[in-house]
Amino acid sequence: MNDVPGVQSPEIIPPTVSWTREGLKNLAKQSMKPNYWTLFVICLLTGIFGSSGGGSSSGVSFNYTTKTETVTPVSPERLNEMIMEWLPLIIVVSVIATALAIAYSFFVGNILYLGQINSAIESTKKTISFGCILDGFRINYLGRAWKLFVYQLIPSLPVLIPTLMMIGILVPYTLTADRDPLLISGLLLFVTLLLLVGMCFTVVLSYTFYFVPYLLAEHPGLSLKEALRLSKKMTDGEKLEIFALELSFFGWILLGCLICCGIGVLFVNPYIVSTNAWLYRTLKAKCPELQEQPEISEEPVITAEIL
Repeated sequence: MNDVPGVQSPEIIPPTVSWTREGLKNLAKQSMKPNYWTLFVICLLTGIFGSSGGGSSSGVSFNYTTKTETVTPVSPERLNEMIMEWLPLIIVVSVIATALAIAYSFFVGNILYLGQINSAIESTKKTISFGCILDGFRINYLGRAWKLFVYQLIPSLPVLIPTLMMIGILVPYTLTADRDPLLISGLLLFVTLLLLVGMCFTVVLSYTFYFVPYLLAEHPGLSLKEALRLSKKMTDGEKLEIFALELSFFGWILLGCLICCGIGVLFVNPYIVSTNAWLYRTLKAKCPELQEQPEISEEPVITAEIL
């Protein structure tokens, strides 16, 4: 602390990091040579088992066989009765399906995702094995599962709040007998505007905390608060560049979609995750507290210049 009167202490400025998309991709290509097929299998397994799937089904099917001349229009009153009759079952099935999906994501999916990230990071340093995908289950399993679950909620809050408003206020009001169509339209417009604004905040928060999973994967004992702080520091001034890096893979993804009905995308995934791992290692230079200590290893260390 500077005790000289009238003289201000020098401001601590985080180090600046220069990088280019081409430089990161060249590094990814270099580190992928001995690790490509390992990363391919890890990304494939994470894609299959690392998420709960795109939807659920109650297993109930409805088959109607009618003749056009005997169809009777359903009155609004009867329609409301049918909705109210099936609504409890729909709610129960939806709640159970959602709870199972969240539980699977919490205990399995998210941890496999951390394993994929850790595998990508390790592949930038040495030759990796398939066991890397299970690293998340070995160290601080429940702690990291909980941190990643809370992290995923943070960017979704700006969208989640208007959605809950729609479910809790707008939907019940539309089922009442004395509903006002004009008021419903106004509420729907208001909630829609909130959703649009919330989506903008969600995008910003997603890029602000972009590296939280990477930090939790590489540093199992790191607290969520510290991971959020470090990610914010790493992405400060880099959000547009990170977005441009993601956008630069669009051509490869499109080409993969055109090959064998989308199967070609699977072969692009190792390239993407490896490039993101190099981006993480590069931007870690903004955080001196995360600098790696040199280790004695028989594996060749992959090094190259960003620029």
